[in-house]
Amino acid sequence: MARINSIAFGTISGKVGDTVANVLKDGTNIIKVYRPASNPNTEKQQAQRLKFGLINKEISYMRELFKITFGSTGGVNKVISSAMRDAIVGTFPDFTFDYTQLKLSTGTVEKIDNVNATLTDESTVKLTWSAAVFLGISPLDKVNVVLANPVKRKVFLAKAITTRGEGQCAVAFPEEWAEDGIHCWVYLTSESSKRTSNSQYIPLATR
Repeated sequence: MARINSIAFGTISGKVGDTVANVLKDGTNIIKVYRPASNPNTEKQQAQRLKFGLINKEISYMRELFKITFGSTGGVNKVISSAMRDAIVGTFPDFTFDYTQLKLSTGTVEKIDNVNATLTDESTVKLTWSAAVFLGISPLDKVNVVLANPVKRKVFLAKAITTRGEGQCAVAFPEEWAEDGIHCWVYLTSESSKRTSNSQYIPLATR
């Protein structure tokens, strides 16, 4: 590596032939031989690519939903970032996707307590929760329910189906989903719809 106070050549930067030049804060030029990474396909890099591919495969059918739950097109990237941290389980190369850790929304609205979801028949989910309201919590917060079917690669959003103070609701889904594993989440939006809660994954029980 050479260090040059370049008066004759002026500022030198970037890759030139087999060398790379850079300028330090004091104006000194540094020129060094460019050496490509000796092993650009490390196990860590392979693992990251495998995780990213698995996440995209699992949630691609939900991308439009995330634009709604996060209120912008950036919602997709937020979900992917969160899923990379929390929703991939196992060790390389045997990764699996954990839907229970998938975050559909984030925010400051207080979540509902003691939520239960029950399949009451072949095409209906009944949800119940504590309707108790404490200081600073509005009974008029809107309850939103998401049902996802990875087999059919379909997702259903029951937007503002009821309010926190009601304590229950029922959500119908297509009868052809009956034989498939269904995932359920709940999230709240404020009365003005300007704020959102963190989503909650709710395991489905059968009656």
